[in-house]
Amino acid sequence: MKSSIKPAKVQRTGEFEETQFGISSNEDMTHIFEILRSKLYSDKIIAVIREYSTNAADAHVETGKEDLPIKITLPTSMEPEFKVRDFGEGLSEEDVRTVYCMYGRSTKRNSNDFTGQLGLGSKSGFAYGDNFIIVSYHEGTKTTYNAYIDETRLGSIAKISEESCSKSDTGIEIIISVGRYDIHDFSRKAERTLKYFSVTPEIINGSSLDLSRPDVIMEGDGWRHIKSPYYRNESTAVMGNIGYPIDVSAITWNEEEEQALRDLISAGFEIDFEIGELNIGANREALEYDKYTQVNIKRKCEEIS
Repeated sequence: MKSSIKPAKVQRTGEFEETQFGISSNEDMTHIFEILRSKLYSDKIIAVIREYSTNAADAHVETGKEDLPIKITLPTSMEPEFKVRDFGEGLSEEDVRTVYCMYGRSTKRNSNDFTGQLGLGSKSGFAYGDNFIIVSYHEGTKTTYNAYIDETRLGSIAKISEESCSKSDTGIEIIISVGRYDIHDFSRKAERTLKYFSVTPEIINGSSLDLSRPDVIMEGDGWRHIKSPYYRNESTAVMGNIGYPIDVSAITWNEEEEQALRDLISAGFEIDFEIGELNIGANREALEYDKYTQVNIKRKCEEIS
């Protein structure tokens, strides 16, 4: 996803001694990585489900397989692993070492065809545990890597096996070991997270999941008024296969807008946005209510009205 932040132009009058911000040592870097790994996400299970499933969907967009479902395996007591499998191009060993394991590095920042841009989501497995497995099917080779927190706390990635596979078998599979007390939570939170996917994922061990959408009272181009048992119900912004609750109180309304639009957005709408039309927080858990996002939400509300 393209960033809405534009490069700054600074005009200087005179000469000044300048020092750029940075990270001074490995000790400081360890502290920063610890924040990005375990402090960034308020719900670590949802983070894992959201980040890896949207990455998988991005891989299908990148290879022209938008209509092909990604595959998600939910953990069970007999097989306590959460897995996400896409059928994109997979990753070469160079891609794994120079892109995948680098914080802040992203190949998706120049296009609004993709959800990702921050270079953080592929490491979200560390938010839940100290290691996860990456299996890459690429150009006739199946390579398995272990990503783990090492003695330095910076984290490492190691190739643990390599074998031949069919050249038609391509993509990435992420495997995360799940604690037995979290097995039910993964299923419950997968249901909440995956229901907005434009192409419903293939769910293994998910027979009890209900990914159906609510009944629609009326709909238009890119919006749906949802049937709800409550008189007032929050609306949801849907962007990049993820639904974000719209916080009415975080939007600045002028007097003319306030009555009609505020009531409208409190009446339970699902509103579709193109990738890049809204800014989201670094943890991708909620919208960032800057001027850019507010303007686009109001514009959509006016269209619905």
